[in-house]
Amino acid sequence: MRKIAGLMLLIVSMSLTGAFAMPGTKTLPGRYAMGVTSEELLAAVPTAADKTPQEWTLEERLAIASVFSVAMQESMYVRRAGMVSFLLPGAGQFMTGQTGAGALHLGAELLIAGAAVAGVWYLTPDDLLDHSLTRDERHAVMVSYMTPERIGELLPGMGVAAGTWVLSMVNRSLAAHGAARGALANLADGTVSFEPVVGLNSIGGGLRVRFH
Repeated sequence: MRKIAGLMLLIVSMSLTGAFAMPGTKTLPGRYAMGVTSEELLAAVPTAADKTPQEWTLEERLAIASVFSVAMQESMYVRRAGMVSFLLPGAGQFMTGQTGAGALHLGAELLIAGAAVAGVWYLTPDDLLDHSLTRDERHAVMVSYMTPERIGELLPGMGVAAGTWVLSMVNRSLAAHGAARGALANLADGTVSFEPVVGLNSIGGGLRVRFH
């Protein structure tokens, strides 16, 4: 119980951030989806297992903080790749060195966006696109389409908008997942690595973990 209580203070922040996983990271291995685990901390500093945090030596505190620092930086790297590629499909792949996959996702998103604009424009009734109408006339035209007799004329354009939105979400999700997997691969083969960054913190006599 002493072991669990002591280490829980260090891993609680990463556990909380793991509950709000970014797109593409929800199915990642625990270390990268949830941060460092108590088992990893104990394996790195076995002498701290039977002590309370107040009993840890400075050397043990530094060792624990180092493991925590690296794990958090790795987790943030994976999450960042997934989120960036969700916001702009392909961007996360460019960040992780997956240039070909990034170009495919970005190209697909541009095609989807182009299809959405062209489809909605082509299927929208001409009088709604008439720029010569006054404000009152345009309002009257829009109101006329809100009747049961004419609402069906808007459905094709609305269908194209909805369909392309779904395609965009699928592309973004696949891009985010692929970018996160690429980031994991970079960590696994050593292409990307992080060094522990720790500093003494006067508050509570503990340690502060900083991120790159």
